[in-house]
Parts: sequence; structure tokens; C-alpha cells
Amino acid sequence: MRRLIAIGGVLAAFAVLVGLGVWQLERRTWKHELLQSIDAGLTAPPASLTSAPGAGSAWRPATALGAWAGPPVRIAPIPRNGRAGADYAAALRLRDGGAIVVRLGWAADGTPPPALAAGPVEVAGVLVAAAEPNAFTPDNRPPNEWFWLEPAAIAAAAGLPPGAASPLVLNATKPPAGLDAVPGRPNLPDDHLHYALTWFGLAAALLVVAGLLVRRSRRPAGQP
Repeated sequence: MRRLIAIGGVLAAFAVLVGLGVWQLERRTWKHELLQSIDAGLTAPPASLTSAPGAGSAWRPATALGAWAGPPVRIAPIPRNGRAGADYAAALRLRDGGAIVVRLGWAADGTPPPALAAGPVEVAGVLVAAAEPNAFTPDNRPPNEWFWLEPAAIAAAAGLPPGAASPLVLNATKPPAGLDAVPGRPNLPDDHLHYALTWFGLAAALLVVAGLLVRRSRRPAGQP
């Protein structure tokens, strides 16, 4: 009975390890398709935004035409290359009354807030989905404390009506003076094949160890 339980445990562990390897291969396929979609979007002709774009327009170059609806907000802490700093973002009121939040760029701590031009402006950038906060991200406390880029809340703090802001964010290609540009393409790690081979290797090692133990248990007593 104990041997059957041990064999069942080994088979269950083997199935889990193989399943994790297969899952990593599936993730690799999904990641490659995502990167291909992003690259295809980045090479598309720029869209001219006079109204708030929908969620399906992510990863496409765009030029937004409008006027700044309020001062920039500082979103911190956001370190970069070992330096403490923050992103700056601002709501841009578009010609039809909608809005898009523009990620203006990144600045190290101590950098003065960027100055925004008054009157009509044209902002070039790349449309991206706003990053979701994780379980450890504090809640934003408008109008002065921001911990993650929340388009609807930033637009509301700038005095725009509810629902005016696009769910997307425009990463500015040319940031204001003093800010560093946000990377135009995401740096997505692609280690799934390595992880898959690791899980498959562990599954194979488990079978080898289990086979050796079974072989040893079948030897007559006294044999090495």
C-alpha cells in the first residue's frame, strides 16, 4: 500500500512539472504574438486624435490636438536605472471635448515640474494601455498624491467631466525640458523557453530518481 501511495505521489508530481513546462511554452507563444502585435502597431501610420481613442488603439503612434486641462501631476516613486524619481502626466482636452492623459516623461527627484504651454498644442506619442496597480500600490489621493497613472482620476482632478478621458495613455515622444522620454516599446522578458526546459528537466530527474529507488527496493537483502 505504501508503495502504491509513493508511486501515485511521484506520478502526480511528474504531471504537475510537465504541466508547468507546457504552460510556459503556451506563455511563450502568447508573448511572441503580443510582441508581433505591438511591433505591427508601432509601424502603423500615426493617428490624429481629436477625440478620445478607445482601448483597441493601443500601441499605435498618434498625434493629439488640444489644450492642457490642468497642471502636470507627479506620480512617484518610480525609480529608473538605480535613481529615484517620478513620472509626470497631464490631461489634454481634445477638440471634441474628450481627453487623453499624456505621460510627459520621467524626472529624477529634485527636478522642477515641467512647464506646459498655454493655448492649442500638438503632442506626438504612442498610445498604450494604462498600467494596473498591484496589491501593494497605495490608493491615489488627488489632487497632490499620485502613486500610479489613473487616467480617469487625473482627468477629473483637472476639472474634466466624468467619462471624458480615454482609458489609454499617450506616451509623449518628445518630453518637456528636464524630463526623460518614456521608452516607446515595452521591454518584455522572454524567458519562457528557459523556464519550460527547467520544468521538463525536473520532471525527467524525478523519474530517474524514482526509478533508482524502485530498483534499489527490489534488490535482495544484503546486496549493495
